Order: sequence, then C-alpha cells, then structure tokens
Amino acid sequence: MASRVEIVRTEYGVPHIFADDLASMGFGLAWVQSEDYGGEVAMGLV
Repeated sequence: MASRVEIVRTEYGVPHIFADDLASMGFGLAWVQSEDYGGEVAMGLV
C-alpha cells in the first residue's frame, strides 16, 4: 500500500522529509541519499 512522502529542500539544500509512516520516511531518506551521494551508494553495493 502506497503512502505519501514529501521531500522539501531549504535554500541551503538541506532536505526535510515529511511522511505518513516510518516506511515512507525510510524510502524518502534513501531517495535523498541517492540524489546526494549516488556514486558512493552505488559503490557501496558493489
């Protein structure tokens, strides 16, 4: 079941994650990390 998650960045690029539940917050956190550190995350999976 899909839940709502919203990611808002400040003028300094700091992400604020708003989510309906903990699982959605985790998804939002993973999304932000992949945006900010995509290369490092990919290398960590290899």
